[in-house]
Amino acid sequence: MDITELKTARKKLDELATLQSSMMDAIPHAVIGLDDRKILFANHAVLAVFGWRPEELIGKTMRVLFRSRREYEKEGRVFYSVLKKKRTHSLEFVYRHKDGRDITCLTSVSRISDRKGDYRIVATHTDITEKKRAEDSLQESQRMLSTLIGNLPGMAYRRRPGKDWPVDFVSEGSFELTGYRPEELINSSVTSYRKVIHPDDQPGVWETVKRALKNGEHFQKVYRIITADRKIRWVWERGMGIYLPTGVLVAVEGFITDITELKRTQHELEQSRRELSIHADHLHTMLEGERT
Repeated sequence: MDITELKTARKKLDELATLQSSMMDAIPHAVIGLDDRKILFANHAVLAVFGWRPEELIGKTMRVLFRSRREYEKEGRVFYSVLKKKRTHSLEFVYRHKDGRDITCLTSVSRISDRKGDYRIVATHTDITEKKRAEDSLQESQRMLSTLIGNLPGMAYRRRPGKDWPVDFVSEGSFELTGYRPEELINSSVTSYRKVIHPDDQPGVWETVKRALKNGEHFQKVYRIITADRKIRWVWERGMGIYLPTGVLVAVEGFITDITELKRTQHELEQSRRELSIHADHLHTMLEGERT
């Protein structure tokens, strides 16, 4: 019997299987094939992601990859949903590495069918542990910064160059300081901060800011503002320019705080000094008169 064609077909099937295996191993994500949650196959990336060699996982259930039964059951619900609805589903799961540490993966689950028409699950796992850790760290830093700024006795801000120096960011302290809420100052939706500055003090403020920005220095200035309820307050501002590596100014960031009470105390102290000086001069004159 001539079996040349059969041999050729088998050779092509072997080559195709080898190619498929090579392609599977070239994928940098852990790929696991399942039948009723039992692992049928796994590519070599499972070693890098989960710490298990493929042959160690085959025949086991997915439970071996979970520390928590709740996560295991949650994944099971996703798998069965994919089997019924014929769609790919992606979700984050916390798995257990072979060395015992927790890892977070973005798991994409798809349904495939074999020649008999039976359905299987293919799950692709991408390790995002470091990404999640970085995101959590960033969120914690942002929370701490928000708490810090929220507790400062004044208003932190970020303004960008342009007419009236529109505000990109204003902390919650703006309401107590100016009577305007952050959303009323951002992008000058209700008023611009330039208009909050007392008209008589605007030229001096902008001259100080421009000179500092030109020299790439911090600036600080004491001036008056007019609040939303038309009250005059004294404030102290300190800020600096933010530049691109090319030297282009992109923003000004700083902090403004209320020093009205301090100015009032200084005024009262100065007035007391003047009165004491007048009394001292008067007493000196009286003493000189008695001597003569």
